[in-house]
Amino acid sequence: MSPLVMAVVASLICISNVMASPVEVVVSHFDENLSWLSQLASPVTAESPRISIYTKGPADLIQPDSHIKIQSLPNVGRESHTYLSHIVTNYDRLADWTIFTQAGEPSFGYKGHREGGGHLMAGDSFANYLIPNPTGARFMYTAVVQLPSMNHLLRASFCINDTRVEGGNLAACPKEASQWTSWWDIGPFHDLIAAKIEMQGGESAMDF
Repeated sequence: MSPLVMAVVASLICISNVMASPVEVVVSHFDENLSWLSQLASPVTAESPRISIYTKGPADLIQPDSHIKIQSLPNVGRESHTYLSHIVTNYDRLADWTIFTQAGEPSFGYKGHREGGGHLMAGDSFANYLIPNPTGARFMYTAVVQLPSMNHLLRASFCINDTRVEGGNLAACPKEASQWTSWWDIGPFHDLIAAKIEMQGGESAMDF
């Protein structure tokens, strides 16, 4: 088997491998409305993506479908635990191209922590993630973290639904300062990280 190539994105991740069915969508679910998934596999054909839903909430909220696999997981580790569980469990039969996504319908932008937004760049669409990329991954740069301060900034077209701020090249990381937001201090998030590290007996984030 070829080495696993993984790109981790804030809400969308693509992995390329050389085995199993061509395209699979892996969904991390709790209580979100999943009706949008029916559009991905309608009508069902040999080219339709397989859909695997891992739910950490009430499984009876999901209507069964012949093209959708549903599995319950313990409610730990957020979506990262879901994605890693899928990789480990299916390592020898991963799809050629896997899209990892949270269960909310993908839509434009990011409004802030727990404030909404479907994590897509302006001018992009979820359908583009379903198309295998020859490089083995599809990675959209939407944020920058400054270390060791952990200050953040976001790409302007991730905050403003207008690709004209970048001239249309979504795949490249912008070079102009005007194409990014200002830096901001993560403030109380430092204390949250420190508290979790102390509770779990771990290393500091930077040491790790």
